[in-house]
Amino acid sequence: MKPLLAGIAAFLATAAGLAIAQEPPGGGMAAGARAMMRADANGDGVITREEYLAQAGQRFDRMDRNHDGKIDQSEMQQIGERMRGRGGMRGGGDMPPPPPPPGGTTPPQQ
Repeated sequence: MKPLLAGIAAFLATAAGLAIAQEPPGGGMAAGARAMMRADANGDGVITREEYLAQAGQRFDRMDRNHDGKIDQSEMQQIGERMRGRGGMRGGGDMPPPPPPPGGTTPPQQ
């Protein structure tokens, strides 16, 4: 369970970092940074470990569609489908397609 939570936390932190890194020149705060700052529960401009973990717990609860305390393969696929439906992490739809599943076939291109 802890490795899964650590992996999810690392993924979300990386995704936010990528969104920040892709901020347009002269633009305001990137969407990823704004999302991260929502974790700043008391509005003091910094995110404590407790605030970060509380937001990560809320995100986990949203991903755990059947509320069994675990994110299984089916739930991961649903998350991926929702992200692809929004155009990926950047929202621009310019991300490459995901790799085919091990031993599976390549998903049809849209």
